[in-house]
Amino acid sequence: MQHEQSKITAMKKAERIRNGRTPDRTDVRNLNMSMMSTMSPKRKVHTSRMSMMPPPSLNTTNASRLSTMPPPASLNTTSSADLRKMQLENNNLELELMYSQYIASYAGLILEKKKLKEAEESFSKTMLSLREETRVLLEKYQALKTRLKDIQAYSDLNDYMDIIQENMNEFINKLEKHGIKDKLSHLEKALSRFNVLQCENIILPSNAEEMKEFQKTLKDCSTTLQQISDPMQADGIENVAGNYEDFMRMYTEFSGVKKIVEEKICNLQADILKTCSHLLSQSNEAG
Repeated sequence: MQHEQSKITAMKKAERIRNGRTPDRTDVRNLNMSMMSTMSPKRKVHTSRMSMMPPPSLNTTNASRLSTMPPPASLNTTSSADLRKMQLENNNLELELMYSQYIASYAGLILEKKKLKEAEESFSKTMLSLREETRVLLEKYQALKTRLKDIQAYSDLNDYMDIIQENMNEFINKLEKHGIKDKLSHLEKALSRFNVLQCENIILPSNAEEMKEFQKTLKDCSTTLQQISDPMQADGIENVAGNYEDFMRMYTEFSGVKKIVEEKICNLQADILKTCSHLLSQSNEAG
């Protein structure tokens, strides 16, 4: 903003100087040359009275004119030229001063940008270092948190093991106090004779021949199970299942009839016994 204001001020001053008067061709040419030399950043040309004088051709023309003109006019022309030269020198000084101010403001702007860039780089480096330190601290925090959890779990496990140890000691003391260990040994001896593999309605083989027969039976059972599991014989399985249901129904009916017959026979036998005993009692009374 300061640089723009100084630039605008310099432009206004140059415009005011240009609009202040209307120089002749020689002054305009000298003014343009002086402005180009002063506004160049690489070199600075200081104008003098010799540099501001017109070319030799113009001097010759002016000399011829001066020779033809009366003396008072020549004095006026000389004084006006000196005044113009002084004004041009003052204008050059003003332009040099404005250019110096412009360079100073521009240099200040460059220095401000440089400082701002250095501050941004320093801030970026600081943020990166803070980010790295934060990441390291988070990793350490997670490791410490995991370590604390492990310690807590180990402490709980130790407490649980202590409780189990106390219960075991208490149980052992009770066993020794009440003699349960001896009772358990006696019970084991008493049950040892029952520690034999037994199957319902199956007699386990006791010799080699019975073992062969048992193996043959097992093979037959295995073959039958394989045949049953064959999907090609599903119809046969259904027929067997149906026949088996009919058989079981008939068996149930026969069992019911058998029970009825047995009850009738028992009743008949009881009646016969009663009749026989009554007849025997009567024969004994008659004899």
